[in-house]
Amino acid sequence: GMNGLEFLRRVKDRQPETAEILITAYGNYEIVQEAKKIGVQAFIPKPFTSEIVEASLIRIMENNE
Repeated sequence: GMNGLEFLRRVKDRQPETAEILITAYGNYEIVQEAKKIGVQAFIPKPFTSEIVEASLIRIMENNE
């Protein structure tokens, strides 16, 4: 009974060091802004490929080193 942003909020509350990626079919301005406030590090619009996910993960790992 929750949306993805609420899920990410709960994850961040419990595990603040967790890197978060938002995969969404609804990448409108409001959602992106709210996700940034939560601390989401990458946004992947649907449909996506495994290469896009891999590139996002690599970028996050490099930025967190």
